[in-house]
Amino acid sequence: MIVLPPEEDEKWARVVGSLILHFGSLEFLSFIFIEMFNGVNARDATMSLTFSKRIKLVKKLISESQWEDSKKKEALKLWGEVAKECKLRNEVAHNPFHVRLIQGKNVGGIINVRHLRGPGPYNPPIIRINEIILAHNRIGNLVLALNALIKS
Repeated sequence: MIVLPPEEDEKWARVVGSLILHFGSLEFLSFIFIEMFNGVNARDATMSLTFSKRIKLVKKLISESQWEDSKKKEALKLWGEVAKECKLRNEVAHNPFHVRLIQGKNVGGIINVRHLRGPGPYNPPIIRINEIILAHNRIGNLVLALNALIKS
């Protein structure tokens, strides 16, 4: 395990922290969608579900809703994108930072420890900061788009 130099540590902390905060906003939006379509009791009952199960429920509720077809289609597309991004969130939130020598350069990123099963040698993929920045920006846009759908 390593400790990053302060500048590098801050860069990673800002990006990863903001990504996790964006996902928190999406989790909150899932509760809003459930309440909007199925009431407070349904929302409260889903608080113990995993985010991925709530996403499936939200998509089901949207499909069965009285929303116009174009709004349903947009909402389902957006929640589908959220579901795809959850894999990255889990990898970032639950795995260690690692540095590996690649083509003579130290390359740092997050590795998924599940790629370390069985006997080595291991060469797990590294999630680099630029991938996380791109995901962060996509997630931020999803938060804004889903929030706008609620208000329309």
